[in-house]
Amino acid sequence: MPKKLKHKRHTASEAREELKDVVGCMSCGLPMKRTQREVASEIAGICPGCSDQHGHLKSYEEVFERLVTRHYMKELKMDRPGAERAAKERLSEMPAWKDRR
Repeated sequence: MPKKLKHKRHTASEAREELKDVVGCMSCGLPMKRTQREVASEIAGICPGCSDQHGHLKSYEEVFERLVTRHYMKELKMDRPGAERAAKERLSEMPAWKDRR
């Protein structure tokens, strides 16, 4: 049986400090597990869910549908109309879709 490791307990302020450098996707706004320095070194700061296998941004419709179904409906338990309104509002604020406004 593997030995159990004892993890250090974090305070709320330590957790906030760690998350300070976590940035959101430039397309959907959801947090990415990369720091600002890592994102700044990349051309596009988009998450894997918003990019295709070549690293290109997916269409607005694909990103919108994923945000509605997987984030708002599945994770936040919203109904479809509310999820669509929330997704439209969020995407309207994202740099990747500034030309769509």
